[in-house]
This record gives sequence, C-alpha cells and structure tokens, in this order.
Amino acid sequence: MNTNDVAARSYGLRAVAETYLLAQASEDDFFGGYFYGRSALNAALRVHRQQLSAGLQQLFGISLAEPTTVPILHRLVLMHIDKTVRSCLALRTPWSGYLEAGLLIRTFREAGDAGQRVLESSELIAGLAKQSYEAHLDGLEALFELLAGEHTDRLFTRADLLAIGVDDTPPSILDYPWDED
Repeated sequence: MNTNDVAARSYGLRAVAETYLLAQASEDDFFGGYFYGRSALNAALRVHRQQLSAGLQQLFGISLAEPTTVPILHRLVLMHIDKTVRSCLALRTPWSGYLEAGLLIRTFREAGDAGQRVLESSELIAGLAKQSYEAHLDGLEALFELLAGEHTDRLFTRADLLAIGVDDTPPSILDYPWDED
C-alpha cells in the first residue's frame, strides 16, 4: 500500500483488504513489502499493519472473530478470506528470493536468443503474478464487503483512525538499524 501521502489518504474497503493481507504477510512473502536485513523495522512494520488493519475493521464494523453464534454466511466468508490470503501470499516468480540478480540478468542478456526468452518469460510471469495479486485483492475486497453490510461505501480518513487511537503513519526506515551479522 502506498502510504507516502498519509495526510490526504482515505480508506475504503480496498484498504481494509490490503491492510489485512499485508498484516498476514511474512518477510518471505513476495508481496509482503518487508526489508532484507532489517528485522527490527520489519517487526515494527508488522505491528503497524496489524494495528491499522484492526482499526479499519473497527471503523467499518467488521468482525473477523468466529464465534459460534454468527450466521453460517459469516463463517463461510471468514474461511474464504483465510484461503484467499494464503493463496495470494503463496505467489512467487522465478526471481523470488534473489537479493541481487544483476550478474544473472547480464548472463542471460549475453546468452543470445535463449537467454532473451528467459528474460521475456520472466517479465510475463512477474506481470501475471501482479495481476493475480490484484485479483486476490479484488476478491478480498468483495469478501469484506459481505461482512461490512451497510458500511460498504464509506471512506475514512487519518483523523477517523486517530480518533480511535490508531496512527496510520508507517515506521520510518531511518529509525531502524540494519541487522548485525
């Protein structure tokens, strides 16, 4: 989620879906947005995402608790939210996990037609992974819409979040040191 312009940001159900997804992500997830070698920053980022997700759920009147007294539709939606999140976080490309692949890319560029096909197919795979990520977010947004009831068109602001004790400002990378090996 792009939170660079925090002051002007408004939050709809798409933000509920994305913050929930990111709150479930680990440092190993392709779309998790975590930083290599920055475990303290990543821990702070995870807490921030969990708090923001919980705050947005509260504002929209969404409960992800699964008491036995909720209607069956609610329980089925919760189950499918979990499956959708796990499916999305499983997305990978052949380039997932490389910290720096410059030498590999240069090798493929210099390898002629076969190397070029590797790079082209990799671009296609990355594009399809991004499309899949967006499709997962679309599905999650619709699932949260089912839980939100009459609140589906509402938009909330930073002021709304602050009023319930949630600061939407993400942790700054400058405030956290690199891990020491």
